[in-house]
Amino acid sequence: MHLIWLIFFLGIFFQDSSAVSQDVLIKKYEQAIALYESDEPTDYTDSLTLAYLKEIIDNPSSSELETKVLVDIYEKLGSLNLIGGKLQEAIKYYKNALEFRGGSSSQDSIFFGSNLFLGETYYLLSKADSSIIFLEEAERLLAAKESKNESSRLFNSLGVIYFASGNYNQAINYFSKAKNLTIGEESFENLDPYYQYALYSFLNNIGSSLVNLQKADSALLIYKDLLRFGINQDRTNSQIAGIFLEKKLPDSALFYLNKISPEFQNRYDYKNQQAEVYFQKKKYVEAKNILIGFLKSNEALNNGASDFRLGSTHNLLGEITFESGDFEGSAGYFHQAIIQIDGLFDDKSIFSNPLDYTFGFESFSLFKALTGKAKAFAVLANKENNPSYRETAVATYQSAFEIANNVSNYYDNDDARVFFGDFVLESYQEAVGFLVDQYQNSNDREFLEKAFEWAENSKATGLDYSLNERQVKLDSDIPKDLIQIERDLKFSISQIQQKILQESDDKARQELQNLLIDERLELSRLQDRFNDFPQYLSGKMQSRNFNIPYFQKEILNDKTFLTAFFEAKNNLYLFSMDKENLSFFDLGEKKDFKEKIEAYKNSVRNYKVGERYKKGDLGREMFDKLFGPVDKQLLKFEGLLIIPHGNLSDLPFGSLETKSGRFLIESHEITRQFSLKFVEFQKIPNSKNLNKLGFAPFENHNWDNNGLYFSDLPYSSDEVGSIEGIIYVNDFATKSRFLEDADRANVIHLATHAIPDPSVPDQAFIVFYPGDVESRLFTHEIYNLNLDNTSLVYLSACETNTGSLSESEGILGISRAFAFAGCPNIITTLWKAEDKATAYISGRFYHYLKKGETYTSALRLSKLDLLNDPKMSQYHHPAFWAHIILTGNITESEGVHYTSFIWIAIVVLVFSLMILLFKKKKTLFNI
Repeated sequence: MHLIWLIFFLGIFFQDSSAVSQDVLIKKYEQAIALYESDEPTDYTDSLTLAYLKEIIDNPSSSELETKVLVDIYEKLGSLNLIGGKLQEAIKYYKNALEFRGGSSSQDSIFFGSNLFLGETYYLLSKADSSIIFLEEAERLLAAKESKNESSRLFNSLGVIYFASGNYNQAINYFSKAKNLTIGEESFENLDPYYQYALYSFLNNIGSSLVNLQKADSALLIYKDLLRFGINQDRTNSQIAGIFLEKKLPDSALFYLNKISPEFQNRYDYKNQQAEVYFQKKKYVEAKNILIGFLKSNEALNNGASDFRLGSTHNLLGEITFESGDFEGSAGYFHQAIIQIDGLFDDKSIFSNPLDYTFGFESFSLFKALTGKAKAFAVLANKENNPSYRETAVATYQSAFEIANNVSNYYDNDDARVFFGDFVLESYQEAVGFLVDQYQNSNDREFLEKAFEWAENSKATGLDYSLNERQVKLDSDIPKDLIQIERDLKFSISQIQQKILQESDDKARQELQNLLIDERLELSRLQDRFNDFPQYLSGKMQSRNFNIPYFQKEILNDKTFLTAFFEAKNNLYLFSMDKENLSFFDLGEKKDFKEKIEAYKNSVRNYKVGERYKKGDLGREMFDKLFGPVDKQLLKFEGLLIIPHGNLSDLPFGSLETKSGRFLIESHEITRQFSLKFVEFQKIPNSKNLNKLGFAPFENHNWDNNGLYFSDLPYSSDEVGSIEGIIYVNDFATKSRFLEDADRANVIHLATHAIPDPSVPDQAFIVFYPGDVESRLFTHEIYNLNLDNTSLVYLSACETNTGSLSESEGILGISRAFAFAGCPNIITTLWKAEDKATAYISGRFYHYLKKGETYTSALRLSKLDLLNDPKMSQYHHPAFWAHIILTGNITESEGVHYTSFIWIAIVVLVFSLMILLFKKKKTLFNI
């Protein structure tokens, strides 16, 4: 009986003790929070806070605390460990906080911080995939948060992630969003110190992104403005020094480096810049000593652990050592850079490379390390004729290009892909040059095929990735409603861009700019969600390399000869191919071509009234230089497929003059293509089975406003009238009708005006009735069209193949936008068109198309008709016809070709004559 009462009283005692512990725990929690939020925290207050919080969670009664209190405790334990440099401990505590998340979503917002902090911590560990997962989850939870500061921190962190992965345009969007949320349009002087520092950080990050986008002058304006803030001037002076190093002005860079305090001079970025100054002054020993001394001191501090920030230091050492002539030492430093940057790869053998090509941070630095190492081995292979060096060079270049492929696939916008393609091109040029050397020394076709493959893989990479992604998306497991949301967002973005163009009020324009950033980020978040669908992600990431023997056998036909030009680092190369052979020719130094190419273009397009074209001059010279090595092979073929590159992208090949004195178009059907990757064999349906759509908005109409004049085009109605389809003229030829009908048309003909914009290609446009801003179809809108059913777009408008020239992508303009939208064949113009001659060619084109000719053949025959028509003699100058070009596929007509009727008739006639002759002989025999 006494024992029972004892147990009863002990039970009461422990219950009372537990209740007291709850109060104690809460008081201890409040004390810890007060210390944590101290205005002047110290190492002592941090350690005391840590002790209090650990004491709370170690108490068995802590499980009775509110979930939000426990989550907050674990978050703060994580943050204190993060501040102390204990990243793995921090991750453990942040994950403990997330373990309290149950099935209900009502309290989701309390886990925002844990996801945000986890993402930031994984970033510091250079674990890109994990970092992005948690930051994106924080972004999903953001809607439930009302704190602008927390939202701003998230957007800034996402900006850092995109910056580290090389997607600088998207990084600027996130940094700008963070700034807009926290600062708005307030000036620096009107902010309290906390927000002044925040403004400094946002602008500094935007400036860093601009530097990497090679917009150094814009970044310099930001940094010089930051100097007057008086915040972190060491960092700002370092950024300015970096810009002058980019400009190859080491003395100017040194001027700003000398302003930096001694405390900052121990940082890796300062040491890199200091060494870069000596490197640019060709003082290699001094530059190398600075970096080696710094690495030794850093190794002592970090116990030799890898640090992705030191990758740039090893990369610079690799460059310095390469220029010093120590190529094996250079390869070693670049290999060390790979180890430092990759984080997972730790094979010390310089003959090895990473096998994991997953998306990660510092992609640009890793790509530089791999290509730097490959370049060093390439030089060693040439110097010592060592097969191991040669194999390692090829394998390392291949690893670099595989990583570049994965990075481009992860980018969520065309601008980033084009920029990255240009960045990667120089390495492709070096790699192709190396393989060409190996081929010329060994005559091994394997080297030639690899050189050709890499040359073509370097071209139009942005367009290639985007088209593949677009098709994979349609065939994937992504729900249709998400794809529709994507379309709606893209349409909204286009609408906002147009409103910005029309808005004259600065404040209203800024509000639209902010809204544009919001919509772009929303689109980016949606496209990130697409990667959660396995079928889409695996399809998107598949390599799209081509097989040359297969191409020769299955794609090329007997009548087509392929010529592909490639601007290597110093020389212009020509690859040629038919169904049996692949050949290579070094055409000489490309600097010798550039001036002559421009001179020839000007001689053709700058026509003066009454001027006769002089044959046998530049046109003949250009043909000899470009096609001289394959002149005899050309004579065997009717079709010529040309893949231009660089300065040849807008060359009117058809007006070059062969050795016979004829224009090239007189002897060959000419098609061009962005890259061999895009070339397909396509059967063209009979013209009667093609749904044709034509627009001529300026047949008897013109537009004149604010200095922008669109003249009437009286022959444009004749153009569209010849297509025998649905046509809209003048006030019926509106943009809305085009958008409504375009996706159902097999052939689209636009006889109108177009305005290129080389500085901002997205703002180039085609004009519909009446000509105002609302009636203009901008390039960024064309990108969003669905032209999968469209076999041909005929852009009978001025300069539709004009725009800014990307070294890797080609011309960024209206023509590329239609290819982006899914149309495989595009007829477009290189310079301003003359209305009557253009209408003549268009009319004859559809005449021949109706007779069963392919697009290529019909265009050639229509130009020959113009050249042979005495009534059109004033339009025989190439200025009136050479600008019309076809980019597209190797085609064959599905319908019965009209020439086939001729052959059938001849066969029937011969057969009939033979029968008559036989009967006559039989009669004679009987006599």
